[in-house]
This record gives sequence, structure tokens and C-alpha cells, in this order.
Amino acid sequence: EARGDHVGALAALERELAGPRRLDAARLLCWILASAAEAELREPARALGFARELAAAGRADPPALEAQAAALAASGEFERAAAALAEAGLGLSPGARAGLETRAALYRQGKLYLHAH
Repeated sequence: EARGDHVGALAALERELAGPRRLDAARLLCWILASAAEAELREPARALGFARELAAAGRADPPALEAQAAALAASGEFERAAAALAEAGLGLSPGARAGLETRAALYRQGKLYLHAH
């Protein structure tokens, strides 16, 4: 989808939920619905549902844990969000961990990380 075509991108991901890449679509939807800078795109409860689905499926890779952390933070569970990011950073290089640590610090302060999608 074209950059900035949020409605189109979300619709495409929604369609992917019915396909073999469901968990990848769920991860991306979780991330967008939890961390969108545009308030009209954020749906914390729905993002948390996708986060729970990812966890139930055993997805513990860094991108899935980042999405889960964003959903937890968007739902007001900031300490759990910071813990999820700490887990996501295990085994990553110091450079890759730096961005996660910055987000975790925001979460520990009770602040959301918002991303322009």
C-alpha cells in the first residue's frame, strides 16, 4: 500500500488474517493499532487481542514481542510492556537493543511510544 494510505494498509492486513500469514498480519495490526501516532487509527483493546493471539501461538521473536509490548502499553500495562521489550532485546546486538531500551524507558514513565504509520 502507498505510504500514508492507512485505510488501505489496514484493509490489506485484515484480508491477510484469513490466509496462511495470519500471525504476520496479526503482528502488524497489533503494532499499528497500538502505536499509531494518528489517534483515529489506535484501537488498544483490539491490539491487545492480537497480542494475546501472538503469545498463545508461541511467537516470542523480537518483532512479535515489540508489538505485544506496544499493545500492553496502549492498554495501560506499562510495566508489562517494558518487561516484554526487555525480553525482545535478549540476544540482540547493542545497537538493536538501544531503540528497545528507549521505548522501555518511555513505558516505565507511563508514556506511549507513538509511530507515524
